[in-house]
Amino acid sequence: MSQIYKSYENEAEGLKAVIGEGNGKFDFRVTFIDTDAEADGDGVVHVSFSKTFEKAEKKALEFVNMVEHDTDGQFFLSNN
Repeated sequence: MSQIYKSYENEAEGLKAVIGEGNGKFDFRVTFIDTDAEADGDGVVHVSFSKTFEKAEKKALEFVNMVEHDTDGQFFLSNN
């Protein structure tokens, strides 16, 4: 099992992001999870890789805080 470094959760919106060990090319993996769907099976909605913890953490926080974001082909919902 991969090393988990940190996780963030927005319980009100049912969102969770887990920062863990990456692969051979990237040091960090961010797994984006819909916790409402997780109860019915696999709630993973996206996986992203980063070379630095800071970039991984930024992606994780944007997801759980529902920040609108469209660079790198990603789109997250916004509270606006």
